[in-house]
Amino acid sequence: MGEVDVVAKLASCTVFAVNYTCLGCCLERTVKCSVGNGYMKRNCWEFKQCGREPGGAKSAELGMCPAATETRLSGTNSGRNGGRACWAVAGTLCGGKVQGAFATKLTSCLACDFYQTVGKEEGANHESAKEILAKLRDA
Repeated sequence: MGEVDVVAKLASCTVFAVNYTCLGCCLERTVKCSVGNGYMKRNCWEFKQCGREPGGAKSAELGMCPAATETRLSGTNSGRNGGRACWAVAGTLCGGKVQGAFATKLTSCLACDFYQTVGKEEGANHESAKEILAKLRDA
């Protein structure tokens, strides 16, 4: 794919136009991320399309997701705020219900398709729950 083709695809991508991030959907993961050394990676609210991110379609109705606003975790697993560490953030929404603290939701998070995707994408760089919880505690 040439540079002109990439620019045309980004210009037609509504997600990029709104969020200025490439989710890989319109580019089919053929464009390298300009930040870091990997592909741009989706945060949980983009992957799950829950609409609870700031300005999201359901943020007024359901409230903003704490993972989307948890700045202490920004950069964790290559994500924005807590977007790629949502399993460690209390109060996230799963299955239409607000989840509790890490210890009470761990089992469902381990089975989550997003959690598994992050693990595959990050590989050896995947930050453990212990590391993530330490960031929350020490910040």
